[in-house]
Amino acid sequence: MLPYALPIVAHFIMHFRSGIPRRKSWEALIPLSICALASGSSGNAVLVRTDRTAVLVDAGLSARVIEERLVHQGLAPHALAGIFITHAHADHYRTAGTLHARHGIPLFLDPTTESAIRKRGRRIAWRRVRETRPIPDEVGDLEVRALDTSHAAEGRTVAYRFTHGKSSVAVATDLGTVPETLAAGLRGVDALLLEANYDAATVRRKLHDRRFATSWSYLEWVESDRGHLSNDQCAAALLEILPGPEAQVLLGHVSENHRRADQDNNHWMTAEDTVRLAFARAGLRPPQLHRTFRTGHDPGRASVAITVD
Repeated sequence: MLPYALPIVAHFIMHFRSGIPRRKSWEALIPLSICALASGSSGNAVLVRTDRTAVLVDAGLSARVIEERLVHQGLAPHALAGIFITHAHADHYRTAGTLHARHGIPLFLDPTTESAIRKRGRRIAWRRVRETRPIPDEVGDLEVRALDTSHAAEGRTVAYRFTHGKSSVAVATDLGTVPETLAAGLRGVDALLLEANYDAATVRRKLHDRRFATSWSYLEWVESDRGHLSNDQCAAALLEILPGPEAQVLLGHVSENHRRADQDNNHWMTAEDTVRLAFARAGLRPPQLHRTFRTGHDPGRASVAITVD
């Protein structure tokens, strides 16, 4: 072999060692995807991304856990184009301030929500926030739509729908009811994270059991129109919203795997069975259902990353 050819051969050996050329971009083949880094009362964070833009919906986990799970998804935290906050409950904004200060990530939320968080001054992490921005109509190559929800939190509470080309995904948790205005805003999404927080029969049983008397006010709030969605409500909403069985659903904010089992108001399999049964009764094929996970006592891991074309 001629001496001048050696560098060329070495280059091709390294470049094609795996048998195929390496991708130049970590996301070159993904048009739009959604992944729940965690979903539940211990903390929420949902990653939505295209090949050009990545955003988080909420940041309620520890900053370290969010950073680790982003890296596991192939994304450096500083590459986030923004964090979108749904409402002023700590399990949705707890470390947004820390991530903002560390990595310069923009924070997008309604001004009334920001004001409500500021009032909760004990949340030191938010004191690190230099500025926030109103919810935009677009960020990068994502179109953004904020949809009003019904939840007992000070300030505006919203769900988010993100559109890229002809594809769209949405995140809707912490809502006590799904009025037609919200259903219309979510209708036709390709992938949806919708909460299935509690099993109605379990909550009703606890409300008639004096052993749970100290939790009655909380449970009454949970099943109210400003609380959370039951499995049955989730199933009914999906029947109204989804375009067909090709749609994909992440069942979120499931009340399970607490440190004490008597605090559980649901189970993933119960939620899944309820949705499947509702679609069967309607004579329809159910959507693809995916599990989300809590942090805390639950082992805690990200959901599957759902990609839509």
